[in-house]
Amino acid sequence: MWNALKEKFRNVSDTKLKQLVIKFDNYKKRLENNMRRHLQEMSNMMRELKITGHVLNDQQQVQAVVHSLPRGWVYMNAMLTHNDNIKTFVDVQRHLELEEERLTAMSNHPEVNMAPSSKCGGSSHKRKKSGKNVKQDDNVEPHAKRAKTNKHKRG
Repeated sequence: MWNALKEKFRNVSDTKLKQLVIKFDNYKKRLENNMRRHLQEMSNMMRELKITGHVLNDQQQVQAVVHSLPRGWVYMNAMLTHNDNIKTFVDVQRHLELEEERLTAMSNHPEVNMAPSSKCGGSSHKRKKSGKNVKQDDNVEPHAKRAKTNKHKRG
């Protein structure tokens, strides 16, 4: 009798299966979810599909995750699509979680990737040297330079 009950309630209707497939195919990452939570939800949907008898191969899983990424993740989308080493959901999960950690670290420390300001020690703003530190030009006669400097002496 227990086996009969399992069989009866274990089978999922075609309508329910179609709903799960559509939900999975159209699923997008929500703004309030971090990447780990997003991937966990996708994994749960894949498990539900597997229970119903609709098993997704690795390529389908990877493409569904890539398709679910937000617009700002275009670079990761392309990298995940064209990288031959990424073949399973676990591979995608590892790369996306690492990328989210990198982005979080960058947002917490914005100065890490900034170029140095030209105000601090840049080569375009040099002080003019005066007095004894001025390098004498070899092409100018020494007495001509002395004459110029003597004009501007005070007191």
